Amino acid sequence: MLTLLRRYSEVGANRAGKHLHRSIKITNYLALILFAVTLVFIGYIIILSGLTPGVIKLMLALPVYLIIPLLQVAGYHILARVLAGCFVPVFIVWLIIQSGQNSPIVYTPSYFVPRLLAVATCIVPVMVFDTLREKKWLAVSLGMGALSVLGYDFLLLLSGREVTLYSDTERFVYYNLVFTLMYITITSSALIMKRHTDQSEAENEHLLKSLEAANKELAEALAEQKALNEELHANTEELRANQEKLEEARRVIEKQKEELSLYNENLEKQVVLKQQELIHTNTELVKTNSELRQFSYTLSHNLRAPVARVIGLANLLARTGALMNDEQKQYMKLLSESTAELDDVIRDMNKIVDIRNEVYRIKEKVYLIDEVSRVLLVLKEAIPADAQITTDFEKAPYVYAIRPMVNSILFNLISNAVKYRSPNRVLTIALSSALEGNTVAVKVKDNGLGINLQEFGKNLFGMYKRFHTHTEGRGLGLYLVKTQMELMEGSVNVESRLNAGTCFTLYFNKPRNVAGQICTDSESGTLYFHAPLNASGITWKKRLTSQGYRDLFTQAINVLRLYHTSFWISDLRNQGEVSAEDFNWMAKTILPQARQLGLTHIAVIYDPLNNPGYVSNIEKAVQHLGLTIALFTNRTEAENWIESLINVKPLLVGN
Repeated sequence: MLTLLRRYSEVGANRAGKHLHRSIKITNYLALILFAVTLVFIGYIIILSGLTPGVIKLMLALPVYLIIPLLQVAGYHILARVLAGCFVPVFIVWLIIQSGQNSPIVYTPSYFVPRLLAVATCIVPVMVFDTLREKKWLAVSLGMGALSVLGYDFLLLLSGREVTLYSDTERFVYYNLVFTLMYITITSSALIMKRHTDQSEAENEHLLKSLEAANKELAEALAEQKALNEELHANTEELRANQEKLEEARRVIEKQKEELSLYNENLEKQVVLKQQELIHTNTELVKTNSELRQFSYTLSHNLRAPVARVIGLANLLARTGALMNDEQKQYMKLLSESTAELDDVIRDMNKIVDIRNEVYRIKEKVYLIDEVSRVLLVLKEAIPADAQITTDFEKAPYVYAIRPMVNSILFNLISNAVKYRSPNRVLTIALSSALEGNTVAVKVKDNGLGINLQEFGKNLFGMYKRFHTHTEGRGLGLYLVKTQMELMEGSVNVESRLNAGTCFTLYFNKPRNVAGQICTDSESGTLYFHAPLNASGITWKKRLTSQGYRDLFTQAINVLRLYHTSFWISDLRNQGEVSAEDFNWMAKTILPQARQLGLTHIAVIYDPLNNPGYVSNIEKAVQHLGLTIALFTNRTEAENWIESLINVKPLLVGN
C-alpha cells in the first residue's frame, strides 16, 4: 500500500525539474486527500439527507481532484498546482451562491462552516509552490483564495443572498475584520515557514551540488593519482629498461653526428654551386629580357626608316605613271597601299610598345577641361560646324593620372564619336565628371550610330576590332583606351544602343600617394613628383660624389621636361659638401635649362649648421636668372608656401 502511494505521489515528477519534485508530490497527496475527504463527506450527507441537489453539485469536485494528477502526467505542473491551491475556496463560494436558488437567506450554520473551511484551505498554495522560484503563480493562487475568503460576503450580496447573522453594519464589519485577520495570520505564518523551508532547501541543494562537484573532483583526482601511480611504476620499469638503450643511442648519435658533419660540408659546397648557377640564370634572364625589349624597340621604331624610304620611292615611281602600262600601274597602286598599311601597323606597334614599357609612370593633377580643349583643337577640322559639344566638370574638375594617356583616351573617344556620328541628326557630345567615393567617373556620351553590344560586346576592346565598315579606321582606339586605363589602375565601362548613341564611363582611382611619387631612387637621393602642387623635388640622402650629384640633376631635368613643373623643392639637409666645380656646373647648366622648361619658384630646405655657404651661392645663382627662391627648415613649410602661391595664382593649376 505504501509503495502504491509513493508511486502515485511521484506521478508526473519525471517530466519536471528536480526542484519541483517535492511540490508535485505534495500536490498529488493533497488531491488524493481532498478526493477522499470529499467522498466521505458526500457519503455522510447522503446517509443523513439523501441525494439532494446540493450533494450532486458537491460531487462535481471529485473529477477535478482526479484531473490534477493527470495534468501532472501531461506536464502541466503549474496548472495542476494552481488548481489544487485555489479550487477549494472558489468551489465553496460557488456552492453557497448556487444554493441560493431555493432560499435567498444564508443562516448562521450555513455561513461559518464554509467560510472557515475556505480560510483553512488558503494555505494550500503556500504548500504547493516554491516561494523562491514561483512567486508569480503563488501570488495568483493566493489572490484567488483571498478573493474567495475576504470577498465572501460581497460575493453573496452580489448573487442576491442575505446573511441573517448581520443585523447591523458593525457586526458585518466585525466579522469581516476577524476573517481578514485570520486569513492574514494563517497565510503569512505559512509563508514565513515555507520561505525558511525553501531557503533551507535551496541552501541544501546548493550545498549538495557543491558536495557532488567536490566529490566528483576528488574522485577524478583519486583516479588521476591512481593512474599516475600506475604510470609512475610502469615508467620506472621502463626507465630502467631504457637506460641501456639510451647509452646505445648515445653511441649511435655520436656516429651520426660525425656523418652529419661530413654531409653538411658537402651540402655547403652544393649550395654554393646552386647559388652560382642561380646567379648565372638570373644574369641570362636579365640579358634575354633586355634583348627582347631591344628587339621590340627595333621592330617598332627602327623599321619606320626603311618603310618611309619605300613609301618615298613608291611616290617617286607614281610620278612616272605616264611611262607605265595598266598592269604596272595596278602593281604600283598595290605597292603604295601595302606600304601605307605597313607604316600604320608600325605606328600602332610604337604606341603599344611605349605603353607596355611604361614610358610615362608619374600621375599628375590633370584638369579635364584643359585636355578636352587640346583634343578639340586637334580635331577642329574633323568636327562638323553644327556639332554641339558640352562639358560639365564642376563636380570633379581634375583627375590624378598620366597626362599623355588621358589626352590619348579623350582623343580616341571624341574622334570615334565624330567618325561614327549619325547622318540623320546633329552630332552631340556631352562630357561630364562626378565623384564616386575615391573614384572620379568621367562620361563621354554621344548620339551616334551606337554599337550592338550583344554581338560585339566581348570583342569591343580587342586589338584591330572594327564594328562599322563605312568609315576608315584600324580598330585600335578602344584597345588603347582600355589598355591605358588599366595601366593607370582604372577601368572603362560602355553603354550603347544601335542608332541611339554610346556612353563611355572612365573610372579614375585616386592614387595612394600622389604627393610623393618616386621618379628615381638612388644612393645619392630621391627624385619625386608632388601631383597636387604640380611640383618636383630632390631629397638628398648623404654626402655626394661628383658623379651622383650630376646624375641626379640630369634626371631632374628630364622630369621637368616631361611634367612641366613650375615649382621645385630641394631638401639639402643630408647633402653634405658640394665642390665648387660641381656647383658651377649646376648653376650654369641645370638652372638655365630648368628656367627654359618653365621652372619659376624654388623652395630650399636646409639646416643652417650644414654648409650655409652652398645655400647662399644657390640664392645668388637663382636670383641672377630671375627665379624666386625661399628658404625653409622642413618640407611642410615648403609645401605650404607653394600651396599659397597656387591659391594666389589660380591659373597655375591648369598648366
